[in-house]
Amino acid sequence: MDPSKLPEPEGAVKHGLTGSHVHFACPACGEHLHNPLSDAGRRDRCPQCGAAYIVPCAAERRRIEEERAREAEQRHRVEAAAAKRKQAAIVAVSETKGERKQEGRKDRRGDEPPGVFRIVGAVMVCVSILIAADAIVSNQDNIVSTGDLGLAIGNAAFFVGGILFYTLGTLLRALYQIRDRSMD
Repeated sequence: MDPSKLPEPEGAVKHGLTGSHVHFACPACGEHLHNPLSDAGRRDRCPQCGAAYIVPCAAERRRIEEERAREAEQRHRVEAAAAKRKQAAIVAVSETKGERKQEGRKDRRGDEPPGVFRIVGAVMVCVSILIAADAIVSNQDNIVSTGDLGLAIGNAAFFVGGILFYTLGTLLRALYQIRDRSMD
């Protein structure tokens, strides 16, 4: 039989958990049949009587396929726009980093820890000198009494710690300068 002359029964598309199906009755025997929507417009046979027919709802299948194609195209446009924005952001960040590098070493020094170590060391040394001066002025008769001995030892340790901090900051600064020269 010529496929163009096969009957196409009336059908209804139902969407379920397992996908979309076309539900219809066999044109020969009336048996309730269902096929996947992807079969709509194609030739099939009734399992009950063997009669050939065209699965109905081909127009519905084409409409759904076109809708899915439009959605996929829209998703592609959105993803392309997002990728373009991301690339622009990456370029902007890399340009900003390049500008910062060209601004010179003075701007980069503020971020480096050697300055902090040197400041803390200098403050510790100054504080220990002030404590020692106060101890000398307040106790002129007996500079090293038993109560002041612990203060003197603690003050000396504080002074030495300050000098170590300052020295560490100076060494780190020298290392950062060597690193900066090697980057240029």
